[in-house]
Amino acid sequence: MSFYHQANNKAFTISLDPASNSPVGDIMLEDLYTGAIVNLMANAYTFSSNSAAPVQRFKLLFSQNSVGIQEIETGLYTKLWFNEDVLQMDEKALENIEHISVFNISGQLVAESSDLENIVINETGVFIVKISLKENISHTVKLVKM
Repeated sequence: MSFYHQANNKAFTISLDPASNSPVGDIMLEDLYTGAIVNLMANAYTFSSNSAAPVQRFKLLFSQNSVGIQEIETGLYTKLWFNEDVLQMDEKALENIEHISVFNISGQLVAESSDLENIVINETGVFIVKISLKENISHTVKLVKM
C-alpha cells in the first residue's frame, strides 16, 4: 500500500469503518518503516509522515484462520498453524528442522524447541516463528493466532 506526503511529522490515521463486517478474521497493517503491526479490526493506526520513509510504506495482511505459509529457499513450503494452543507444521518440513523459536510482536521469546511437539502458545496475537534448518538456513514466518 503506497503512501507519500512531502511534509515531515504530519499525523495521519488509518482505520476501518466500525460498521463494516469483514469476511476475513483479522486485517493487519504492517508499517514497513517503523516495524509496527496493528490489527485494524481492533484498533486504528496513527503515524507521522516522514520523507525518509519508503513510498511503499504499508503492507496489509488478511487472515481467515491461523495459518502461515512461507516458501523456504530450498523451494519447499513451510505450513504452520495452531491446533488449539499447539503449534503444528507440515511433516515434510520437520525432517530438516534443527531449532524453532517463537517471538511475540514485541520481540520477546515466548517458546523454543528442538522438536515441534513441545511448542505450546497459550495467548492470542501475532507471532514470528524462526525456523533454523540443518543446512544453516534460517527462515521466519509471521503467524496470527486468534
